[in-house]
Amino acid sequence: MYDFFENLRHQTILSSVPFQQEHLLYAVTAKEQEKVIGTGVIGRNPYHPYCDEIFIFVENAHRRKGVGTSLLKRLEKYSSQTLKCSVYSDEDVAVSFLQKNGFKRRRQCFEYDTSLALLCLSPKVDIVSCGSAIPAILLEQLYIDYSKNHEQVSPMSNLITKQDWYDVFLKDVTTHYCYYTLDTSAYVIAEQVDEKTIAICYIGGTLSKPDMLDFIETVLYTYQQTFDVLFVEIDSTDMRALLLQQFVGYSTQPSYDAYLKNTKNKV
Repeated sequence: MYDFFENLRHQTILSSVPFQQEHLLYAVTAKEQEKVIGTGVIGRNPYHPYCDEIFIFVENAHRRKGVGTSLLKRLEKYSSQTLKCSVYSDEDVAVSFLQKNGFKRRRQCFEYDTSLALLCLSPKVDIVSCGSAIPAILLEQLYIDYSKNHEQVSPMSNLITKQDWYDVFLKDVTTHYCYYTLDTSAYVIAEQVDEKTIAICYIGGTLSKPDMLDFIETVLYTYQQTFDVLFVEIDSTDMRALLLQQFVGYSTQPSYDAYLKNTKNKV
């Protein structure tokens, strides 16, 4: 027999979820003879508050015994919104659990560490470095693109100002390595990770696909002159970012997938 306890301050919970204490809605632990064998947490991201994110962990020896399902049912009582759970695609037990309990995959995120030296690139168009600051017109387009890319999975909060969003989501970018077209119709926002690695954070704009591919190739060529490694995360909901796959290939690594479930079973 298992016992379940509500406990928002349990150290196992606080150390294993990407939420600050004030963003937790509910937490529960499952115990067997006073030993914690499972935890469940539901929280709300203030920047994407229209779905509630859940995290469930059960010790290996106690899986497939209904513990995870019991934790989930308790979490569901504390949400009137769509539930979201993110797992890696090779976590077969977790994926099976989510599917069994009515969750459906809505987004995949692919990660790449690519040697720039292996890419056959050449400059195609003129590009401009953002220098010390990203132009306001690009910030506006970036905000629009980000909001659109997330509206089907985890919409942006309408209570967050654009400036708040810029302050949080762009705080680590290296503006010197952010580029845009002469007419500001496309952009790449990047972060220098270390002296050898550049990471693309955001890509977007209004260019046609052929023109966007030329722009991307030019930016990658520019990075190739300075860096050894390119790191990118590509969301399946981001059509512009998906174009990067034509240069870096298609990842064979597990994707990080978002699964959703409507609490009224309307997913």
